[in-house]
Amino acid sequence: GECTECPVGYYSSSSKHIACSKCVANTFTASLGSTSCESCEEGTTSAAGASSCSSCPAGSWVNGSGDCVFCPAGMYSADGSISCTECQVNSFSDEGSTSCDSCPEGETSGAGYSSCVACPAGSYVKSDSGYCTACAVGTFSDSDHSLSCTSCPLNFYSDVSGSTSCTACAEDSTTAAAGASTCEVCSAGNYINGEGVCTACVVGKFSNSAGASSCSNCAANTFSATTGSTSCTSCEDGTTSVAGATVCTNCPAGSFVDESGECTQCSAGTFAASSKSTECSLCSAGKYSSANATACTACAMNTFSSSSGSASCSPCEDGTTNDATGQSTCSDCPAGSYVDSESGECTEC
Repeated sequence: GECTECPVGYYSSSSKHIACSKCVANTFTASLGSTSCESCEEGTTSAAGASSCSSCPAGSWVNGSGDCVFCPAGMYSADGSISCTECQVNSFSDEGSTSCDSCPEGETSGAGYSSCVACPAGSYVKSDSGYCTACAVGTFSDSDHSLSCTSCPLNFYSDVSGSTSCTACAEDSTTAAAGASTCEVCSAGNYINGEGVCTACVVGKFSNSAGASSCSNCAANTFSATTGSTSCTSCEDGTTSVAGATVCTNCPAGSFVDESGECTQCSAGTFAASSKSTECSLCSAGKYSSANATACTACAMNTFSSSSGSASCSPCEDGTTNDATGQSTCSDCPAGSYVDSESGECTEC
């Protein structure tokens, strides 16, 4: 009939009890003769009749019933946790995990994911957020697991985000640089070269329409002195050029520019005293010239040319003469004289 202290893990709240009660789960008594049980601290638990509480191991948590329960997949916990924490973006975990693993390169996940997924073609894993992000216009990715997008090469474009490939420009257009979202028609004065680059026409050439695949030579008697020409300039009067010229040249003295734009020698009986002549002038009566002449020559004494444009002078007829050069006629000797055959002068009988 003696009173006996309750053992650890048990208690008695009244002096009239004939037996001690076991502490319920998640409570304890650590000393003899306890009148009540103490609740376990947060993050610890116990079975019924416990003399102490223990922490739930990492990878688990204490539920509302005081039981240690594994963290679900996509979550984790440290030792003694009262709840599990979601894995962050771009990480994952299995059930009962003590930490989260980072997603492999080219894969990603949302918060609380149990696995990672590959970013599809047309997107990439953005490094600062870990999310799959669509490739911007002008770029593409043609496979999954991409860490970045690639710029469209020269002469190709993509005009929508999330592209898996780039589109070639039409024949009459190109792009100014790699990574383009549109193509541009090559403007007049330029052409699209073999590498697809819009290139200015060189001097001596031109293109007068947009989208040209080549430049044309300036025609004869025209020129272009600057790159990127849309037309050629006609040569000034008295000058000429060959096809593809960058400058015009003066026709030299003794020649002129004909209707075809070429330098042509003055014919016999004509002359051009200076360069840049547009025509040759006739020699006046009493003078003559050979072809390509820059001046006319006076007929010698005892010869003449009676009309302009003479290619040579004629000797005076027998019995006639002239006593000076550059004459257009010959005269009879007066009565009482004759023409001396050696000197050609009128000599008194």
